[in-house]
Amino acid sequence: MLIAFWIVGVGSLADQLQPNLVSSNIGTVAGNVIMAAAAGLILAVVAGVLSMITGFRTRRVRAAH
Repeated sequence: MLIAFWIVGVGSLADQLQPNLVSSNIGTVAGNVIMAAAAGLILAVVAGVLSMITGFRTRRVRAAH
């Protein structure tokens, strides 16, 4: 999950992702598209956060019983 955040989140904030998506190097463009694909890393971040929240809530409920 951390690598997904780093590539998509920090890459966008640092203005490095967008220029790579319009690069003249097809390999750079293809690599960035694959890494930032909506069904790829972004989904991994969402799934990771939801898993952590669910796990935390489950442990808290079990501890209360």
